[in-house]
Amino acid sequence: GSASAARSMGGFDQYVTTNLKAKSGAALTRKDIEDVFQDAYEAGGAPDTIVCGAWARRKISSFYEGVIRTDRSEERGGHTITTVQTDFGEMEVVYCRWNPTDTLYVIEKDKMGWIEYRPFDIYERASTGDYMVKDVLGEYSFVLCNEEAHGKISGFSTTK
Repeated sequence: GSASAARSMGGFDQYVTTNLKAKSGAALTRKDIEDVFQDAYEAGGAPDTIVCGAWARRKISSFYEGVIRTDRSEERGGHTITTVQTDFGEMEVVYCRWNPTDTLYVIEKDKMGWIEYRPFDIYERASTGDYMVKDVLGEYSFVLCNEEAHGKISGFSTTK
């Protein structure tokens, strides 16, 4: 940053440049997801979470319809997949309404997060009337370690 330009940070898409799979409109498959897990695992990672949108979560649930482990209940029907067991470990499935619809992220949660440069604080400013002016200021940045421990699948069909 400078006096005239705000500081900015990169995010996941900026830093993760390996273990990327572009589907170009093809259907998302269980194999696609497991291939990205394997690539991350072989690069020294231990991915533990899939972050996706609602459509991808429903698609992942459909991959496991015949092999769901459940507790007995006479009051419920249907299924929800919150964890997937693979050859490379157990993966939590997290969905986010702001995740791009055609994108799925494979992450290792312990190797990413936020770092504090300056904690948020309230600063008084000069008033020019019958009111008070204050600023809230703080600085944080995104940190990602071992970028090969993560992966991304993008551009998959959201209709197939």
